Amino acid sequence: MSEGGGGNDGGRISTGYPLPLKIVSDILSRLPIKSVVRFEAVSKPFAALIKSPDFVSAHLRRHSPTGSSFLIRRLADPTVCGFHFSLIDGRTAAVGDIPIPFMDSLSRFPKIVGSCCGLVCLDVSMLHASAFLLWNIATRKVGSVPRSRIFVERPPFWMVAVGFGSNCDNSDIKLVRIVYFKRRMEELPLVRAEVFSWGLGRWSLIDADATQAALQSCSITEGQKAVAANGALHWVGVEIEKPSMNKYIVSLDLGTEEFSRVPTPDYGSELPTCVQVMGFKGMLGLAAYPAQSFKPSPYKFIDLWTLDDGIRWTKITSLRPGIIGIGIPVGILNDSELIMKREEGHYVHISSFDGNARVKWNIPVFSVPEFACEVYGFVDSVYPVAPFEEVDAAEG
Repeated sequence: MSEGGGGNDGGRISTGYPLPLKIVSDILSRLPIKSVVRFEAVSKPFAALIKSPDFVSAHLRRHSPTGSSFLIRRLADPTVCGFHFSLIDGRTAAVGDIPIPFMDSLSRFPKIVGSCCGLVCLDVSMLHASAFLLWNIATRKVGSVPRSRIFVERPPFWMVAVGFGSNCDNSDIKLVRIVYFKRRMEELPLVRAEVFSWGLGRWSLIDADATQAALQSCSITEGQKAVAANGALHWVGVEIEKPSMNKYIVSLDLGTEEFSRVPTPDYGSELPTCVQVMGFKGMLGLAAYPAQSFKPSPYKFIDLWTLDDGIRWTKITSLRPGIIGIGIPVGILNDSELIMKREEGHYVHISSFDGNARVKWNIPVFSVPEFACEVYGFVDSVYPVAPFEEVDAAEG
């Protein structure tokens, strides 16, 4: 395929073949990510096409339903802090390790904030979730996010919650940072929040009064994984003042950048209950399960709920698999399979269950404690790390 003059004449791309640009784009959007990356090196017109917002969105839409996988941050050797990233293919259940070519330039092994549109957001700071990278594993590009704005203030830090996701049409990806500051014992914490926009390339502060009103009485535990669903980020928050420890879903609309709170559903159980938020068929889903269900126990159930129109909870199913503990829910694959993290023998397993609590696949991940395994949804894409200063990950 010969390289043309780098222009687009009459809707045709200068590649040596007289095909309209629309047809070339449609053909390329059907190819797997590795093939698309190869075409990017063929010519400047191909590179411009593949980096265009329309092509990036088209390729993502075409491959997201069939290409869902799970990214795992795991501790392979607790004696030497041997963290690794692994990827589970959601279609074949194949597991492969992912090297981090820029690891030598980091002061510690990165934490995963989230994964969205093929970009993985990494927290590479030593404290307070204050330094971030964006990494496209498929294209091997990495970019550094500018320094956050909320860093030095008079009250000392208490804890920081973060999240990473896109608005409803995937036109912008946002990184959210919520900071709780300590005050006197009898006072509620001071809370501030900021958002980094991928499209604008800068941080902005969310209205301080609105943030304080929404979050001062409801804490989001540091280190908790935020879930992106329906154009918003969602966390589980716990009421600070009341001894009942009421739980809420705290959400931030990534379009309007406004916070909201919804109580978790009435589970109809007096047992201590844990909750895990997740996306399900374009809605916010919630899994409720007994505390300490990671190991087999007398009480085994997982109730799945969805939040209809942002107000009303509806229970969609209840899984009660008998005497075999099914573990902790971590996500939903292809809107039909519940992905669980569970202990079986001396191994931590990642398992897929259908709606009847039957195991579809079961993968022994490693033989160290449960806390060492974190699971995130992932899909390959050509989404650019730009507008940051991006480099090839192999070059650091």
